[in-house]
Amino acid sequence: MKRLPWLAIVALFAGGCLFSSSGEQTNSKSDMGDIGDTANLSDAQSDGTSGDTTIPENCGDGQLQADEVCDPMLPPQSGGACPTSCDDGLACTTDTLVGSAAACTAACQSLPIEVCENGDGCCPGDCSADNDTDCDDSAVCGDGVLTGAETCDPGIAVGEPGACPVVADCAPIACSTPRIVGDRTNCSAVCAYVPITTCTTGDGCCPAGGGCDSTSDQDCSITCGDGVIDPGEACDGNCPTVCDDGNACTTDTLEGSAASCDAECAFTSIAACVNGDGCCPAACNAVTDSDCSATCGNNMLDALETCDNTTTTLCPTTCDDGDTCTNDASTGSPLNCNVTCTNTAKTGCKADGCCLPSCNANNDVDCAPFCGNGVKEAGESCDGNCPTTCDDGIACTSDTTMGSAAACNLVCGHTNITSCTSGDGCCAPGCNAVNDTDCGPVCPNGVREGAEICDGNCPASCNDQNSCTTDVRSG
Repeated sequence: MKRLPWLAIVALFAGGCLFSSSGEQTNSKSDMGDIGDTANLSDAQSDGTSGDTTIPENCGDGQLQADEVCDPMLPPQSGGACPTSCDDGLACTTDTLVGSAAACTAACQSLPIEVCENGDGCCPGDCSADNDTDCDDSAVCGDGVLTGAETCDPGIAVGEPGACPVVADCAPIACSTPRIVGDRTNCSAVCAYVPITTCTTGDGCCPAGGGCDSTSDQDCSITCGDGVIDPGEACDGNCPTVCDDGNACTTDTLEGSAASCDAECAFTSIAACVNGDGCCPAACNAVTDSDCSATCGNNMLDALETCDNTTTTLCPTTCDDGDTCTNDASTGSPLNCNVTCTNTAKTGCKADGCCLPSCNANNDVDCAPFCGNGVKEAGESCDGNCPTTCDDGIACTSDTTMGSAAACNLVCGHTNITSCTSGDGCCAPGCNAVNDTDCGPVCPNGVREGAEICDGNCPASCNDQNSCTTDVRSG
């Protein structure tokens, strides 16, 4: 029986390239569209100075810019830090550091081992115990038991640990497209993720390190950097730099970047039985994984166990903490006495059942309008910017106040005064000093006012046609 390939992780990201340890280079042009090949990646990232490669202007400023793969001034273990060595922990890959920290292009490249060679700890897909001592033909694909190098078994019911996945089963990861590598017919199917690297409007992603912005990709925020989480942003000024849920049975990945305000943590459960990785997946046991306890069920909390059938260490049946703003997950199983709960705080303003303090009804459907958060939302006329007075300083308007600042529904009304009313400070159109004391005499307005002796009816001539009088016009 041919030894099956060993897939121990969900995906390997290598400077934009994805490789599985099945021997399949999954970023080939036939599989990955225009992501590019490994040779081109190595050439483009060789030293950051030769060919057409240009060192980014802000390389070394301690921030991951849109045109950088990494930045050498970022602290180790933070998102965007330049790697100095590469080891993915997989026996069936050859790990190489490509690019240059000085050019902000350093990245890890993992190539699958495809040669049958004794003693390297790897059994490639085309090898068997006959030509590679690292292979073990004891696994039987389809027997409903996850053993040896199997990543899944078609005999395990859908939804159960160890069942062979389809694309719909793959957990969504920001700026990545899920796909299945391997095959359920040989028990090697596993979820893998192709990183999105192109600037494409409408895919919900603003790729990090791809040089994208709101002009080339409308999924990129035009307001990133203003400290306010706007629609389309997962963070702004509070983006995560390190992802660690403290669970050995998850692969922790920082997706997106602070530069594009879409940085998020992704935690993917490890399903493969791998010795020495500190994780015992639910479908594994002490025979297939040295990280599993051999004494589970003895009512004692032994090494490698997180729980056992004792009153004080009883394995939990649920990991729900009752908080809608945490992602509740569990790894392990009561059968292995290694149930571990993680309750990771959710990030980003999105439809996930949670309204974070930094979100509002404008950028998160889970939030209700809230008066006092400084954001004008549905049903509000103001919030934090309500006027303190409705006086517009115009004497001939009647100023009214409706609502209140406390209820975020304060509205000012300004109505033109049209009546002639003395003492209101307004001389409305059509009024005069006779019917409105707020008006001063105006000549000519056709109305005799104040000291006027005529207005509109002043004589044009003072000739009374009497020759015995002297006619004089004054004024």
